[in-house]
Amino acid sequence: MTGRFHVLAEDYYAKEFLPKLLSKKGIRLPKKNVSSGRGKSRLLDDLKTWVKSLVELREVKKLIVLIDGDGRPEEILRKCEEEIPKDHREHVKIIVFEQELEEWVLKGLKIPLGDRKPSVILNDFMRKERGAKYGYERAHLPKLVELIDVELLQDDENFKRLLNLINDP
Repeated sequence: MTGRFHVLAEDYYAKEFLPKLLSKKGIRLPKKNVSSGRGKSRLLDDLKTWVKSLVELREVKKLIVLIDGDGRPEEILRKCEEEIPKDHREHVKIIVFEQELEEWVLKGLKIPLGDRKPSVILNDFMRKERGAKYGYERAHLPKLVELIDVELLQDDENFKRLLNLINDP
């Protein structure tokens, strides 16, 4: 048995990012309890299979899906819900970001979200403030945890919901 919960994230680098971020809150999230959907399209295409595999075969009690909203969170939520088999809906909890996971990085660095995608804002930050030659790349996500003040995420609804879902038996 995998455990009582499993996190399925759209982003590949979230598999390393999330355990590091949550450890700053004193929460242990084993890497074996985090999977990557390998992009939004693939995650949505394979969500039904993921749910059946994790809930039926690995006996996961709660599957937490983290997915980017790309400015259309309601539409993405609806698409996810359509892919979840009816008999497993109570086991699946979906967290959709307004834009993308990088919102948490910006908030944790006290960088205003503004009207551009968070990854674009991070690109500017990495070049100007951190001296990165090529700007932000998703591979940087796990390393950015060191810079994040996790207490600044306390008011973020998605972060609070993730903590509640993990801590709720």
